[in-house]
Amino acid sequence: MTRTRFGASLALPFVCLAAVLAAPAAIARAIADVPNDPYFDDQWGLQDINAPAAWDLSTGAGVKVAVVDTGVRATQPDLVGHVLPGWGFDGTTDDSNDHGTRVSSVIAAIRNNGKGIAGVAPDASIVPIRAFDGASTFDEDTIVQALAQAADSGARVVNASFGTVPPLSGREAARIRAKIDGALAAHPNTLYVAAAGNDGNDNDVDPVYPCSSDQPNLICVGAYKESGALTSNTNYGAQTVDVYAPGESIYTASKFNIYFPDSGTSLAAPFVSGEAALLFSKVPRLSPEEAISLILGSAAPLQAGVAKAGTAGRPDALAALQAAVVDSDRDGVYDVVDACPSQAYSTVDGCDAPPVETPTPIPTVSPAGTPTPTPTPHHEPVPRLRSVKTTVTRCKPHRSCKRSATVKLTPDRSARVSLKVYRQVCVKRRCRWSRVLSTSVNAGTRGARVVVRGPHKRSLKTGLYRLVAVPSSAAGTGRSAEKKFRVR
Repeated sequence: MTRTRFGASLALPFVCLAAVLAAPAAIARAIADVPNDPYFDDQWGLQDINAPAAWDLSTGAGVKVAVVDTGVRATQPDLVGHVLPGWGFDGTTDDSNDHGTRVSSVIAAIRNNGKGIAGVAPDASIVPIRAFDGASTFDEDTIVQALAQAADSGARVVNASFGTVPPLSGREAARIRAKIDGALAAHPNTLYVAAAGNDGNDNDVDPVYPCSSDQPNLICVGAYKESGALTSNTNYGAQTVDVYAPGESIYTASKFNIYFPDSGTSLAAPFVSGEAALLFSKVPRLSPEEAISLILGSAAPLQAGVAKAGTAGRPDALAALQAAVVDSDRDGVYDVVDACPSQAYSTVDGCDAPPVETPTPIPTVSPAGTPTPTPTPHHEPVPRLRSVKTTVTRCKPHRSCKRSATVKLTPDRSARVSLKVYRQVCVKRRCRWSRVLSTSVNAGTRGARVVVRGPHKRSLKTGLYRLVAVPSSAAGTGRSAEKKFRVR
């Protein structure tokens, strides 16, 4: 059995209940349509991540968010109709402690219903995954099962506002990490959002799971307060904590049908889960890694988080959605999921044009009554790439130089060659390929050259690159060729 700490104030044996006194000062930003939820003006965190402005683009409709927690009270007025059937280790999904209901309300409380608060993704659905009772212990096997059940429910996002209490022995930490890593790795199409914890510790030194898992489909969230400073007890970690979200004086909906402010990283993680729901609703084909990249890439600077998190920023839901809906070639396929953003193909991947069906020739009859034989079509072989060569600009030390790479593509016959170039980006010991270039070029048997530069023709960043080239012609599409090169 392993002790667990939730990321918010709860009436548990080992957690001091946070003082719930007066509501924080009302903070309302100018928005076109202010919801009639009574505590909306007190939801400073909602305003701080630009959620109300983001609702013009997405409200999370159609997205399931699983909440692995103490259960969810489905009859809470701000969640009625938004709570789906779930799973519980003891056969029930009702909230045994109130923690799961509060977390769920930050994600998906109904907006503009004249009650309580509004959630970050007010039209998303909650799947309750009850992994805890009112006590503070759990068996890691139950947690692993709960994380798997959450993904198997069809949820695109799983909120995990809990964590083991450090310090753990090396053997114990390794065992728990292996189990949690296995559960996350088995569900690569699900985005897991974990709370960093509330011990004021460096998670790089004293791991907290699931936050400290290095799986690419997990994002870990610390907490900051209204002033922009980190909360006094949030955990941090340059390699393990990815981003900070509002986590102090956060208005929540209780299972007892009352509303009050609460604090902790348990309330910070749902802000990111809600933002992810907004993204998946707007761009359903997003992968977890692409969603994480949008969330971290659009994060607003948070000076207090410098050197204490991977991005040292806070979520900006509007900026993330605006980045997600860029459509350079205006083919209806957003660049983030468009394999060829410079070619206007409105197909699923935005790249391959639909095949053109050639009608079968109908034999003609000569005046003498003798059928004219149908000519036998000549099938030209599909093109293939004979060679793909790269030449990287070398820069001498202490001299200004723009790094670039020249790619020479030589097919065995005239072809149109689609070229995509990616750079390896590693954050928190997780590496992914980020697209640098997507273009196509006509190439004859003498070859064609493409110069690869950074954005706005700037110098390429140092690192490992991968290119994928695909030749095609009227005869069809040839086999792709891949090659890696390094810019130093």
